Amino acid sequence: MKKSSEVLVIFDKKPGSLSKTAVKSWALKAIKACGKKGDLEVLFTDNGAIRKLNRKFRGKNAATDVLSFNYCDDGSFSGSIAISVERAREDALYYGLSFKAEVRFLLVHGILHLSGYGHDTEAAASEMYGLSGRILESL
Repeated sequence: MKKSSEVLVIFDKKPGSLSKTAVKSWALKAIKACGKKGDLEVLFTDNGAIRKLNRKFRGKNAATDVLSFNYCDDGSFSGSIAISVERAREDALYYGLSFKAEVRFLLVHGILHLSGYGHDTEAAASEMYGLSGRILESL
């Protein structure tokens, strides 16, 4: 097993004043909180690019806030997360959050999916969102 996790942050669309260092720090803490070690790429992009990814990989021709792509099916941790900067700004306004808080939520949400958590049943959603809340409090 890997000794540590590595995170690569890519700004295709600059997320305002957020730094790559901050995003990487949040991601590393969230991965550790999930009891995982591995590699993660985090892409910040726009609605057009995330819509294309959503259409190609999920068959949905619409922009979304976050997508996660798991590269392993053996329980190990390796993957990518794409976050729409535009959608994150819209959602932050809608939910009354700061942009930074919304980005952290989306990042943790994607990491939880890559760690095997889901929200397709009420019980799974309760577990995932409960863990998400605890991780977000620690960031």
